[in-house]
Amino acid sequence: MPGKRRLLSWAVAGVVGAVLGAGALAVDRVASERAQEEARNAVLTEAGNLRARLEGELNATIFMVKGLARFAGANPDLSWHDFAAMAERMVTGESHVRNVGLAPGDVVSYMYPLAGNQEALGLDIAEHPEQRRSLDRMKAEGRAVVAGPMTLAQGDEALIVRAPVTLNDGSYWGAATVPVSHESLLESAGLLPLEGRALNVALRGRDGTGSEGEVFFGSEEVFRADPVLLDISFQNDAWQLAAVPAAGWAAYSALPYWARLTGAFLVLATSAVAGVLTYQAQRLRHVTRRLEAMIAAVPDIGFVIDDQGRYLEAFGGRERQLYHDGSGLVGHSFDDIMDEAAARHFRGAVRRAIDSGQLVTLEHPVNVEDLPQLGRRDGPSGKQWFQARIFPLPEGLERRPCVLWLAYNITDQYQARQAAREQEERIRHLALHDHLTGLANRTLFLDRLGHAIARAEREEYRLALLFIDLDRFKPVNDAHGHHVGDSVLQEIARRLQDTVRSLDTVVRHGGDEFVVLLPRIDTEADAGNAAARILDALKRPLLIEGLELRIGGSIGIGLYPDHGTDADALQHVADDAMYDAKAAGGSTYRFAGGAMVTTPSGP
Repeated sequence: MPGKRRLLSWAVAGVVGAVLGAGALAVDRVASERAQEEARNAVLTEAGNLRARLEGELNATIFMVKGLARFAGANPDLSWHDFAAMAERMVTGESHVRNVGLAPGDVVSYMYPLAGNQEALGLDIAEHPEQRRSLDRMKAEGRAVVAGPMTLAQGDEALIVRAPVTLNDGSYWGAATVPVSHESLLESAGLLPLEGRALNVALRGRDGTGSEGEVFFGSEEVFRADPVLLDISFQNDAWQLAAVPAAGWAAYSALPYWARLTGAFLVLATSAVAGVLTYQAQRLRHVTRRLEAMIAAVPDIGFVIDDQGRYLEAFGGRERQLYHDGSGLVGHSFDDIMDEAAARHFRGAVRRAIDSGQLVTLEHPVNVEDLPQLGRRDGPSGKQWFQARIFPLPEGLERRPCVLWLAYNITDQYQARQAAREQEERIRHLALHDHLTGLANRTLFLDRLGHAIARAEREEYRLALLFIDLDRFKPVNDAHGHHVGDSVLQEIARRLQDTVRSLDTVVRHGGDEFVVLLPRIDTEADAGNAAARILDALKRPLLIEGLELRIGGSIGIGLYPDHGTDADALQHVADDAMYDAKAAGGSTYRFAGGAMVTTPSGP
């Protein structure tokens, strides 16, 4: 009997030891999986930051090239001076543009700067064996494309951004072709230098072919090492980024060897460990479920927030250049830290996530100075832009329904988008305005004239077109030089703008010719009054660089519908009338047909 009891005791001890040992092995495996997940999550966070910066840099550069293409399409006969003025704005120390070229008929005929890039002038892109592919793709798809990295005619390597140039009638004129330093681009995005990095990173998708393309940065081994893969999108093209820890995934193990021995000893020492291990396993399951919810979005700084908008927990945000310590928000609600409209908006986003059970995203600004609850020791200042990723937590984790609110600082991306929009607006303004005087140019003038005629026809009223040619300008320009002549033209432009109404359009038509569009008048005498005021303004002496100059002008007037009902006819008769005024001795005006309508005095 004692032998049987001893045998039973050993049997029970063996069973308990086996059960607890199996539990210990399970904990070790779960811990190993957690370590691997945390490592992959950390790599995903860093890779996401690299992708965001690289996409921002690429898309900002592509916006500039598309703006150049629009400018060339609006000005197909642009001079070298106008091209160089535009290109100089693109080739700055802050951009990655090496040089700027335009290729009418697919032959590079404009190049800035010329120094070091003479080999590219005259290059027929359609005949180049390597560069022709991107040109054909650009034409076939009718959009900007990114090619390379490839070897340039100058001998070095670069990306090439190409955008089609189309004229106002939709016909193909040529291509804007801009080499971009990919090393500078990668350095700004944070991929260079390679030394001392915690990640090994590689890029593939040469010529924007995404995961199907060849590796052009880093090693192909990275793509074979179970990497984190992210697509980098620009226009309709893509690259693929692969990232792994520099030390390899194997460096992230669960428990050291001595800890496993200690665990085995404790398992054999007492069966009570079974209860502890059970408790720890349940606790581990709870933590793992929350972790699964957290990694549903890229974590930066995060919060657990209940359905009433109250902050229950804050975590993350260790990159102090982008985030403040958010622990001071815990215990506060949206209503405590922001105005009523913003709090209502945020609560609505939380409620949508909880009700739908799906991810909700939200972009919003935060003025750091308006949140005294944030830690002030470090972190960014002023207005910051964030993308919030709001994911519902599984039921039962908290007392009330809650969400995981992950905030990603996108200030750099937002500012890059704003800068690109502003650059595009500046380029559009340059395409529609005279670079010397700032007045509307012919392209904008013809657009406004067409709209004005259509409205005058629809609403049955008159409009007037005044063609102005300056008297005695050429002698001044010849005697005192072009810089004085330019100053005269700028002063004349200011006087014309000061003389007409706010709804009127003043245009520099070319050289010393100007046009004024009066889109709505009641009588032809109104046009005569406007011409008389302009002549008075032109007769006043101009003080330019210590010189007193007298210019004057001759004005021809065409009226809609009296003298023509379309843009070409009105321009023709107004131009003829201007020459009639010139023949009459200048400093006067004539209506189409040679008449000079007597107008009452006064402003």
